[in-house]
Amino acid sequence: MAGTQRTRAELFEDFDAPFQTGAEPTNDDFQDFGASFQHFADPLHWPVSVAVMSGDESVLASSPATVLERDTNGAARSLTPSGSFGAGRVLVVLNVGAQILTFDPSGVNAAIAAGGRGWFLFNGAAWRRIL
Repeated sequence: MAGTQRTRAELFEDFDAPFQTGAEPTNDDFQDFGASFQHFADPLHWPVSVAVMSGDESVLASSPATVLERDTNGAARSLTPSGSFGAGRVLVVLNVGAQILTFDPSGVNAAIAAGGRGWFLFNGAAWRRIL
């Protein structure tokens, strides 16, 4: 994998700032999730999956990972959610590669630039990009 391995704290040093206020989220997708916001506000305890991609990948609903760090390994790649995700499921996708990583190409179709990240929420029917 390109670069060096980072600790969990380093992965989230700039991710948790919007969630430290304790205020209710303003995004309409969050309005019905109430107590799940408590888990959402503590990203240092989220499971992390790190991989170098050799092709397009699926992320399974059964995977415990919330944070997906992917190296696109020299080519544009896609990451497709697969399975029955529960409403309120959050995925954070970190693109540590040098090419575009597309999350949910047949749905939200969110392009994550090289070195970028995307936060996604499943609202029970579809994925939404929230950050």
